[in-house]
Amino acid sequence: MARPTPNWSIVERVAAALEKCLDPAARVEWNVRLPVVDGTPARTRQCDVVVRIGEEPRVTTSIVEVQDRKSRPSLSEFGGWIHKLREVGAQHLICVSRSGL
Repeated sequence: MARPTPNWSIVERVAAALEKCLDPAARVEWNVRLPVVDGTPARTRQCDVVVRIGEEPRVTTSIVEVQDRKSRPSLSEFGGWIHKLREVGAQHLICVSRSGL
């Protein structure tokens, strides 16, 4: 018997689909591990959705952090997302929360 898909996974997939609708030329992936750009070998960070727009060498990367919880994200969680943005070298952060920000 197959397990039901968790709500957070559905919300991530919906966020990815919306990003693709906003820019059909974008390369959109969900549940991605991006390398940390500090040079530490094999160190990665998990990103809920990654949106890449443009062609090398001018690719713009956005990460989308999805929170499907009953409470708002805390300020420290938001700070962690900003830290992740910098660690993976992304240019944009999009936060999606069922409970608001």
